[in-house]
Amino acid sequence: MTPLRLLFFLRIARLDRLYPSFLETLLDRGHEIVVVVERERPRDLAPGGGSILDDLAQRYPERFRVERLVKPADRWRHLRSALRMGVDYLRYFDPAYRDAGALRERASARTPGRLRPLVRLFGKTAAGRRAGRRLFLFAERAIPLSAGWRDEIARHAPDAVLVSPLVSLGSPQSNWLRAARKLGIPTVLPVASWDNLSNKGVLKETPTLTIVWNEAQADEAVTLHAVPRGRVAVTGAHSFDHWFERAPSTTRAEYAQRVGLPDDHPFFLYVCSSKFIAGDERPFVAEWLQHFRSRAELRDLNVVVRPHPFNAAEWGDLDLGDKRAVITPRGGEIPAGEAGRAAYFDAIHHSLGTVGLSTSVFVEAAILDRPSFTVRTDRYRATQEGTLHFGHVTGPGGVVVVAAGWDEHLDQLAEQAAEPERYVQQARAFVDSFVRPRGRDLAAAPFAADAVEGAAA
Repeated sequence: MTPLRLLFFLRIARLDRLYPSFLETLLDRGHEIVVVVERERPRDLAPGGGSILDDLAQRYPERFRVERLVKPADRWRHLRSALRMGVDYLRYFDPAYRDAGALRERASARTPGRLRPLVRLFGKTAAGRRAGRRLFLFAERAIPLSAGWRDEIARHAPDAVLVSPLVSLGSPQSNWLRAARKLGIPTVLPVASWDNLSNKGVLKETPTLTIVWNEAQADEAVTLHAVPRGRVAVTGAHSFDHWFERAPSTTRAEYAQRVGLPDDHPFFLYVCSSKFIAGDERPFVAEWLQHFRSRAELRDLNVVVRPHPFNAAEWGDLDLGDKRAVITPRGGEIPAGEAGRAAYFDAIHHSLGTVGLSTSVFVEAAILDRPSFTVRTDRYRATQEGTLHFGHVTGPGGVVVVAAGWDEHLDQLAEQAAEPERYVQQARAFVDSFVRPRGRDLAAAPFAADAVEGAAA
């Protein structure tokens, strides 16, 4: 087809790690892409991440470039943001979010104090929630959109506008959809992650096309965001395409030596979670390790603890007091550059399985035929069962083995150590439905690129 000019608004630069295969496929087809990074803060960065955007700019200098956004003037910015937060906070009073106390509190904290009582009043009944949504959206859409938003798009003369993540709480990104619609330009939301449609904000404008991973996300787009099913494309999870193409770069013995384990005994990989999910996870990891060592069948196994890249500050000098447990990498690392990806892949590949609270590592482990394990605790109930996306990996067809308490959890780990292949078929079935519903051997990025081309046409 005729090469397209695509304009892609990324809220923060670190989201680039979710789109490497997607962007590369579009570029390989001859399309031109301008990525506009809207903001970048020091806390958005983590060691070892590299820059996918810089790499693509070097490889495709004629057809790919990155710009930093000069924010359009917007005298109504604060009022518009308040009304959007009203919509987002209100969603957490729906019955589907009855147990989502942590999500509700997060939305409440970001909603202006004067607006919270009104949202809570509307939230008491279904009729009130419908009326509140209509009121907030009507008021927000009645505010004039400054010409700067349209001008920013128009100066690039794109064939389509892409926006990510679009669903952040109170996000101004829906302005791009409004501006593009006024200019007659198609818009695309390539959903960034497994939790984006269920635990963040509500779509305030409907894109021309929403690209999702699987039917579960398609249902979320329709039921949680009122997107017509005909404007949703199920393509598979292009964010994970590169994991299907890799092989380990070390043997288990080489990996053990590299990370400082005492020997090459089998190990479980404990994968830490984000700040919102886990807070300071160190006390829980220490408790988990104490229980782990209490079981005779697990006492001689090794443990690798991998801090979350954006929740790693506290891990720098921690001593676990266990000669068979190591923390690596201590400063956190985004598995984006080649070395980082290889180390991350090897950690999962050589493990007996992953253990954690709630993390997308569970999905990546499944791609490598590894199961994941978690234990329910009152401490983390609100950020486990209290989030809808947790059900994707723990419910029917999921890949996480869930325990109701410590004894059951230790039994499950001991069984996995004795029979490492016991959950392989479960992992593969999950990948076939959740990650690559179009076919396990078919990369998702080409389907996502097809969808963009179709929307632009």
